[in-house]
Amino acid sequence: MKTQTELDHYDKAIEHYGKAIELKPDFAEAYTSRGVAYERKGEYERAIDDHDRAIELNPRYAEAYFNRGTAYGKKAEPHRAIADFNSAIELKPNFAGAYTNRGLVYQSKDNYDRAIDDHNRAIELNPRYAEAYFNRGTAYGKKAEPHRAIADFSTAIELKPNFAGAYNHRGVTYRDKDDYDIAIVDFTKAIKLKPEFIAEAYYNRGLTYHKKCEFDKAFEDYNETIDLNPDFVAEVYYNRARVWLHRRKWEECASDLTAATDRKMEIATAFCKDYESIPNFERKYGVKLPANIAALLTPPQA
Repeated sequence: MKTQTELDHYDKAIEHYGKAIELKPDFAEAYTSRGVAYERKGEYERAIDDHDRAIELNPRYAEAYFNRGTAYGKKAEPHRAIADFNSAIELKPNFAGAYTNRGLVYQSKDNYDRAIDDHNRAIELNPRYAEAYFNRGTAYGKKAEPHRAIADFSTAIELKPNFAGAYNHRGVTYRDKDDYDIAIVDFTKAIKLKPEFIAEAYYNRGLTYHKKCEFDKAFEDYNETIDLNPDFVAEVYYNRARVWLHRRKWEECASDLTAATDRKMEIATAFCKDYESIPNFERKYGVKLPANIAALLTPPQA
């Protein structure tokens, strides 16, 4: 989620590039630079229009294909994105960014081996490319190769010590290995750096505290997540509701379960996965759930 300061910065950039285009209508670089600003604001159609114009003015402009491919990737149009990254690579064979961004698109299609091949090539071209190591680490994580993922996230951090995303993702990998305390250190570092990953890092740290049964700390992190981004994920409301269950705060629990349901989460399925059944939860924690909460957490009958 972009801050207002960031959005204002992009608006100012768009204004300046627009003035440059007025003065020089065939200024391909200004079109694609304005397109990048639109893309970072989430205005993908406008971004693509500007990159189209840049390519019309200069059909051999590798960066314009790259930037348009990035916008198509964010629009969830992977085939168009890959085609543009291919064009960028054909025009500029040493374009490391085009390789690793194409790898990200392959990851979105669950083609992790091909993604890793692209990230490998990006790293060969630029061995100090922190983002390529990070991207390869996420691919290894998806392939359930945690040791390789952690090694790549660690390299990304060595190359770029303020890389909050690498700390956050390395924390997730450690948590999945049940190394909760190490994971919490990484999430805390990501939070202190405070870039776009802050809400995600709070949520991930909250989940880790939850797994350690440190419910008060988990609760605080869930609250921070919701304060930063009320629509971050439905699961944050469901997990905060689980803390309310332990506190016997039934009204607050019902409110959060409803919020999770409103955000399209199947809370009854999740509850059964976490606790097997309502009777099992009640036996384990010595509590009787109120009828309205039990109804929310009961899977529909087939």
